[in-house]
Amino acid sequence: MNDSEKHFELAVALARDALKGLLLVNGGAATALVALMDKSDGGKDYTFAILLFAAGAVSAVISACFGYFSQLNYANHRLDRNDRSYKRHGTFQAVTIFAVAITILFMIAGILAAASAARG
Repeated sequence: MNDSEKHFELAVALARDALKGLLLVNGGAATALVALMDKSDGGKDYTFAILLFAAGAVSAVISACFGYFSQLNYANHRLDRNDRSYKRHGTFQAVTIFAVAITILFMIAGILAAASAARG
């Protein structure tokens, strides 16, 4: 295995770990807020923040799926040099990056919504 292949594998591993982290943060935050919600009349309502974090968790999973398809098409391109596979790889890669950005936006919106609900 040459240095280029090692760096490529490291980049893929880092991207995979980053997506796992986004899933963990969004899912964990949603779960924690469910535990903090109080059903009494004076309790804080974190429903909107929970929904934002849940959407972030779903978006992280979708990002991972698109990332998988991107890598699959990249591998197919490397095997047979099919230009269609390489174009599909680029498309899936762009969609993956967009989905990751959406995941991060959901996370930030969830943080802001939770902070707003905590202030009352």
